[in-house]
Amino acid sequence: MTEPDIWNSWRPADWTRSDDYPNAEANLGPERWAWEFLRRNADYQNDCKKAFLTVSDKQKEVALRIGIIFDTDVDEDLRSKLQNYGLEWFIMPFHNETSIAFTKRNIVSVQRFRGEEQRAIGSTDGVTVNCNFIPLYPKSDNELVFKVYLDRDIDQQLHELRHTIHRAKDLLPATVTQRSIRVEGKKFPTYLQLLDAFWSGETKIPQIARKLAQTLDPTMSDRDDDYFDKMDRLVKRLEKGASRARTLSESGYLLLL
Repeated sequence: MTEPDIWNSWRPADWTRSDDYPNAEANLGPERWAWEFLRRNADYQNDCKKAFLTVSDKQKEVALRIGIIFDTDVDEDLRSKLQNYGLEWFIMPFHNETSIAFTKRNIVSVQRFRGEEQRAIGSTDGVTVNCNFIPLYPKSDNELVFKVYLDRDIDQQLHELRHTIHRAKDLLPATVTQRSIRVEGKKFPTYLQLLDAFWSGETKIPQIARKLAQTLDPTMSDRDDDYFDKMDRLVKRLEKGASRARTLSESGYLLLL
């Protein structure tokens, strides 16, 4: 896997295509929204890259396979950075279909990467969890689906799952978080588009506004008498949104948890 594939291929190829971004009505949950903003944080990407480049080749293979660089594999300086980001481990930017291991949740879930099921590994209060399970959030954020193997020690699997279930209760978002996401969450996809626009080199809000105008306000037409008034309002709206998007990417994502 080449470096661009690791660090940036997960981004939508065209930031102007709203359909390529998470839908505001998709009920992604606070961890996923927080992760969408954090993985667009340039400082986090740089620190994650440092961690990846300093670990052994075997640990690199693990990171590419499951999307995690464990804290025990990196030096003390990088481990201290994890606390600032609110993470237990460095999560690779391409890590996608998962609940992220934020310290407030203290659990990491399984992901499907390249169609391959991976093991969920975590440690909470000295209890090591090492079992296969798939978090399922199609309509509700309070469901977990576990896979138990009949050809293995069932009692041991149930023992591990029991601890996992108790820890998984922490995944349930607080009511205030859910309410704040419902209120502002409709703007999150646009915030992500703005961050990706900046990353691509498009830094002028008026130009971004022209490219997003039809998506954000389908009633706009350059033939209308009030077109320029509408465009001015859209520019101001996106300027405010850009400021909020940067805040969420830098540290505000933690308030979503």
